[in-house]
Amino acid sequence: FSFEKIRGADVSLGPEMKSTGEVLGISERFNEALYKAFIGSGVNLPKHYRMIATIKEEDKEEFVPIAKRYYDFGYEIYSTAGTCDYLNAHGIPAKLVNRISEPEDNIIDLILSGTIDLIIDKPTKNNSGKDGFLIRRFAVETGVPCFTSLDTAKALIDCLYAINDEDKMSLIDIANLK
Repeated sequence: FSFEKIRGADVSLGPEMKSTGEVLGISERFNEALYKAFIGSGVNLPKHYRMIATIKEEDKEEFVPIAKRYYDFGYEIYSTAGTCDYLNAHGIPAKLVNRISEPEDNIIDLILSGTIDLIIDKPTKNNSGKDGFLIRRFAVETGVPCFTSLDTAKALIDCLYAINDEDKMSLIDIANLK
């Protein structure tokens, strides 16, 4: 969805918008097809192997195995205090980044550094005036992919592992599809 054209809008999609702006990836292998779809939607990773993760409390347990896979793949994970402490306590090295309200070395500084590949920000129900909203807006405005659901974050890392195990992606002649 083209959030960069709607200034000030929150980038989290409700159920009514999740099928807007669909892309297609074609392959004989599911993860390759899905990765091609990610690329078609502008998510062409990895570049810098650095990500920001801010996860609401009730989803942190579900995020741990996903974060571990990103870390094992080579990603540095930056998080604010709560998520950082939780990940470190569960054996996943995460680096602390300050909240937006803190004067320096904060999330916005990190996003603006141009070295972040991905942001995973699991929003609370209504936080339009909080950090999450601003993180997602800065992600859109700087072109950093931002996922607001853990299933999408898991799907991407599954694809990255699958593509990493292959020599190259396949070419499919759509004229020959049945």
